[in-house]
Amino acid sequence: MKRGLFAAKLALLLAVSAGLAGAQSFGPVVNLSNTSKNCSISCHGTQHNSDVVGNTVHVLWAENNRTDYYSGGSVVYRRSLDFGTTWAAIQILMTVTDPPSDTIGVGPDHTSLCANGSYVHAIWDIDSEIIHVVNDTDTTYEDHYWIYYSRSTDAGVNWSAPVLLDQDTTCYAPAIAASGNYVYAIWLDDQDDDGWANISLRRSTDNGASWGSESSIWECGSGSMVVLWPDIAASGSYVHVIAVDWQALQINKLYLRSTNNGVNWTNSTLFTSTDVLVSFYGYPTIDAATSNYVYAAWDDGYYIRVRRSTDNGANWQSVQTIDSTVPSPGGWAVSPSIACDPTGAYVHLFWWLRNSSFNGEIVYQYSANYGATWSPRVNASNNTRYWSILPSAAARDTCACVTWSDMDFLITDADMFYRYTCISALGSDEAEDLSKLSLIAVPHRGRVEIAFNLPETGEISLCLYSLDGRKSADVASGEFSAGTHTATMQTGGMASGIYMLVLSATGGQKTARVVVLGD
Repeated sequence: MKRGLFAAKLALLLAVSAGLAGAQSFGPVVNLSNTSKNCSISCHGTQHNSDVVGNTVHVLWAENNRTDYYSGGSVVYRRSLDFGTTWAAIQILMTVTDPPSDTIGVGPDHTSLCANGSYVHAIWDIDSEIIHVVNDTDTTYEDHYWIYYSRSTDAGVNWSAPVLLDQDTTCYAPAIAASGNYVYAIWLDDQDDDGWANISLRRSTDNGASWGSESSIWECGSGSMVVLWPDIAASGSYVHVIAVDWQALQINKLYLRSTNNGVNWTNSTLFTSTDVLVSFYGYPTIDAATSNYVYAAWDDGYYIRVRRSTDNGANWQSVQTIDSTVPSPGGWAVSPSIACDPTGAYVHLFWWLRNSSFNGEIVYQYSANYGATWSPRVNASNNTRYWSILPSAAARDTCACVTWSDMDFLITDADMFYRYTCISALGSDEAEDLSKLSLIAVPHRGRVEIAFNLPETGEISLCLYSLDGRKSADVASGEFSAGTHTATMQTGGMASGIYMLVLSATGGQKTARVVVLGD
């Protein structure tokens, strides 16, 4: 049994290592919904409707059984326990029936999801258009929205009944984040009935079991035409929000943060301002590491921009243009989704690139050095219909995954797709000939999986050092036979950060930098 487990573990690690040898590899594209004449809509402006904890992937989306946007539907969830290789059956969290005769349409729209240990939190809105007929001749229309929340306490096996967080003529585009026992839900809401949408917040201090009252953390100011697409991230006591402030002559990206678990909020910070003529959506996205790193991204019509903070959002470095290749006339780069690993060292960025023939694809770039530099752009999707849109990114150590909607020209048939990708461990050696001494380390939360090859039998020493040269751990020592070996180094209780792994053997010495993810 032990021998079989070792062989399986070795095969898995070698497969991961081989995938990282070329610096980047993709898994297969998986159709998660596979429904005919239904619209499986992903985040739709809320840039995170998926998350990953270890090897468990959680995905939420709106499944509309319709040939238009609002003819009833369901909010559905699906999970994988092996990082997307196999998937459990779809679970329905809410079903919305066909609309009554006085309603043009009703259905789920925006969805957002986050996972924190065994807790999974889901939030979504239901949108309807109600017809009012006066004197049998005059017709008026009124929007009505509902914000719902549901949670799982056992990693997605079972889900609570939906909880109504808000309802109004203007409350939509919810987003959710969690850290520790705290859960934060935000959405757009005209709470003071002044005709302008504000950003509303409700928070839970007990993992979603109960919720505090609604409060406004940002109110639409002078010159603002509309506020759009808020996104939220949380790490420790820090909570980060980014949103679009659309004005008459420019589109602003605004940032807010709380340093005390959402109790108090700073005044909004102007991230950037863009000429409205060259910006299409302006979707913003944000993610935070358990370290001090925070990453934000948005689109400016033709470009994807990124800013990062190294001090939990107190200060922000200058704007980076990630992809400077302008699409063909009539095309644009929009709707980014950003995700980082817990240390912040690995940053993954997906977005929708649409060209002049209206054939959209999901594209991908990554950084393996805390957002300092970025890889070239590659396609993550392989569009089989009209376009692939609205990606949602989630990150796990050196690997990330993305979900998106792939739809036809009339938006009457769309499915939810999934794919994962892995990049090289920071500073690790690339795959080498098995006749040579080699060393590869793949970090995980609480442990590091190590594979090393010895060209000849002999005494070895495998140790972990901090970057200042102090020994942190003895991983393995003694006489080892020629060939490939694996080791697991437990990192619980160690400080998260970058360390140096040193293998000394008869054939020489090999080193590899590795990210340690403590408990």
